[in-house]
Amino acid sequence: MSLPTLGWPGFDLTFGIEFWTLLPVFVIVNLTAFVKAVGDLSVIQRASYRSQSAVDFRSVQGGLNVYGAGTMVSGLLGTLPVAAPWAVTVVYIGFTGVASRSVGIYLGLLTMASATFSKLLAVLVAIPSPVVGAVYVVIFGMLFVEGAKTVFTGPVDHRRAAITGVSMVLGLSAGALSGLFDGTASLLVGNTIVTGGMAAIGMTALTELSGLRTRKLRTDLSQSSLPVVDDFLSQFADANSWTDEGKNRLRLVGEEVMLNLLEAENSEPEERKRSLVATVRPQGGSVELEIVVASDDAFQGNIENRIAYLGQDEALEEEQQLSVRILRHYASLVHHRKYYGLDIVSCHVEK
Repeated sequence: MSLPTLGWPGFDLTFGIEFWTLLPVFVIVNLTAFVKAVGDLSVIQRASYRSQSAVDFRSVQGGLNVYGAGTMVSGLLGTLPVAAPWAVTVVYIGFTGVASRSVGIYLGLLTMASATFSKLLAVLVAIPSPVVGAVYVVIFGMLFVEGAKTVFTGPVDHRRAAITGVSMVLGLSAGALSGLFDGTASLLVGNTIVTGGMAAIGMTALTELSGLRTRKLRTDLSQSSLPVVDDFLSQFADANSWTDEGKNRLRLVGEEVMLNLLEAENSEPEERKRSLVATVRPQGGSVELEIVVASDDAFQGNIENRIAYLGQDEALEEEQQLSVRILRHYASLVHHRKYYGLDIVSCHVEK
């Protein structure tokens, strides 16, 4: 066995010039690492089911919590942080057709054995480089396809396409860009993940801040809020000179989303009020309607999955199926992201 020398360096709470110099670098690196982890976990979660379904972001949240806790423990022990989730797992799932949790546990045990038994690691290192290179060409080619499928689910959004394309190009060009800087900045810019991740974060923040015509409504999720949301959407359509047909389409989509959320709310005690935030963002000839509800993890099911399996889910009653059919007909795209304590429903409606 090849075990490292055990020892703990202890705490150093002297916040000198070295600390403040390295702090921004560590913040940027960890921020981009978390962005990468979100993408990897989303791709892995989607590939873990045989039938296509919406990403359950509660699983993504759990994975991020584990990754964050591991990073904190690594810092306290004075060692390198644990590896972030690796999206290449998706390719392995595609090759083998196996996404069992027990297989992942055994793979983790094998990785730990490789780290402690040098002979086992030597066997892996002995694999010829051309063979490893050929395998990685196939793996990363398939990984690119899986990532593209996750990003461009449904109609292509020009903003999302621009952010994805520019971030990817800047990430791949990180080696060339690093030559424009010296010292620590050169090492930071030369990192593909840091450059691409920061480009994605910066462009996303810029597009969100540039949405000057974005309108927002805050209210409670209840039956009495239905006319309030309807009036909010009607005022937006009138202010932006929508036709009566487009206005009615937007109102119908907002009403059906509210009804689907209220359906789960009715099974909860009436005294438990949930806050709701409705946001409309103009996007050329369409609008994005986003409804955010503090769910307290009370809502069961996913509207996006109901639309995907419409007619196959026998648990849905006729009235529920009608509501989902209306939503599918009048909205060009529906996304339902479920987090712990939060439900976010995004719909694209043509003008």
